[in-house]
Amino acid sequence: MVWSSREERGHNAPSDRFGSHRAPPRYCPCMANVDELSAHDLLTENLRRLTQLGGIPLTVVADRAGINRRELFAVMAGEIDPDLDWLCRLAAGVGVPLSTLFLEPEPQRDELHS
Repeated sequence: MVWSSREERGHNAPSDRFGSHRAPPRYCPCMANVDELSAHDLLTENLRRLTQLGGIPLTVVADRAGINRRELFAVMAGEIDPDLDWLCRLAAGVGVPLSTLFLEPEPQRDELHS
C-alpha cells in the first residue's frame, strides 16, 4: 500500500512511540486507479463511514478488535502505519472484510448528474 513517509507529513523522528517505522513511499499498481486518495485516506474515510452507519463508536471498534485506542487514533491521524495483522483485527472489529476498508467511495449523487 502507498503510505507517505514521516518527513512528508512533517515528522522528523524515524519511528513513533509504538515502534512502527515507515518505509519510503513507493508506487503501487493496485492504487493506480484511485482518484487522489491514499491508502490512509481510504482507510480513514471508510472507517468513519462504517462506524457512523453502524452507530458504533471508534472506542468500541478498538475494544472489539483488541487494538489500543490511542493506537487507533494515531493511525487515523496518519502518525503511524499499521501492519497487515493490525488491519485484519480492525476489520474484524468493524465486522467487515479487510478489503472493505480500502474501497473507493461511491460518487455523490450530485456528481453523477454533472
